[in-house]
Amino acid sequence: MRFPLRTFLASLYRIVTVLAFVFSATVIVFMAFGYTYNPLDQKIEQTGIIIVNGSNRDLNILLDGQEIAKALPARILGVTEGFHSLEVRKPGFLPFQLEVNVINGSVRRVPFILLVPENPSSLFTRFADLGTVFQSSLKDISLVGASKNSLIFKQGDMYWHVDPISKKKIRINVPKNLTDIVADPDAKRLYGFSGSLLRTFSLQNEKIKLDHEEEFPYTRDGLSFLQFTPSYQQFLFMLNSEIVSITRGTNDKVNFVTRFAQSIQKLVWFYDVNHFVVGVANHIQFCDESFINCYILHDLQKDDSFALDSEGIYLYQSKEKMVSYFKLFSGESTFLSYIFSEQVSL
Repeated sequence: MRFPLRTFLASLYRIVTVLAFVFSATVIVFMAFGYTYNPLDQKIEQTGIIIVNGSNRDLNILLDGQEIAKALPARILGVTEGFHSLEVRKPGFLPFQLEVNVINGSVRRVPFILLVPENPSSLFTRFADLGTVFQSSLKDISLVGASKNSLIFKQGDMYWHVDPISKKKIRINVPKNLTDIVADPDAKRLYGFSGSLLRTFSLQNEKIKLDHEEEFPYTRDGLSFLQFTPSYQQFLFMLNSEIVSITRGTNDKVNFVTRFAQSIQKLVWFYDVNHFVVGVANHIQFCDESFINCYILHDLQKDDSFALDSEGIYLYQSKEKMVSYFKLFSGESTFLSYIFSEQVSL
């Protein structure tokens, strides 16, 4: 019995297609696990992988000066062991640069990529004119908390809630023995140290109510409270000129974050807990978690101060008696591309 040529060719086509699929899938899995073929030594070698997560487009991602991708997310395969230069460029933004240490058989996920627009100082826009709010005295005023609907100022040992629309000013009855105060109008919370206790208050205009107390034994050794994470599970402190973090419930464990050569006026986590906004050397700087990529967002004049909400920075300009706003993040337009920091074995 003879098979028609057409039937034979159709069967052959199906077999070749299946074999090609199996071969391609094997090669993809082979490469996905960091293996590559070295034609010079005629050996199969395991290399490393760099994962670059994010959602930005129209980028130039370069590894050791060679362009390897134009969009995020990007997966860089077959990277040889050792240190490599990673750079991300985008028109209209300042470049991001990082040295990445790759280990054979591992996936390297680098810190969050931070893309900041060129000339960021020009992006601060007028938010509220406060020329009529503190008419009696404009001395010793600093912004300690801010949101779209509320500004909280410190004036001497007094604290004020200011409505940015109505310009109505209400004094907050803060306990006199409270120090290192941080206000979060969005969450309607106020934090501060009382002796060795970190105290949490609910905040409703001029009224505050004690919600929680937590003892930190390092207070007497020069620990001062700076900020907390959005989950309230991790706190940021200054400890003997070093920035450290302490996780709630484990205050016997202090994790070193960084140290600046110059004095810090203010340092807070940005919304994602992987970036820091720093007031240092009369600048507002935006830094990634490695503090390798730090960008000056604005020059601070004498008596200027700033506070953050979940989307951006509020800058109180003392000379102009005005609050300006810089929107760093939104769901529609982000200056950040996400790249997570860890070394994972394959």
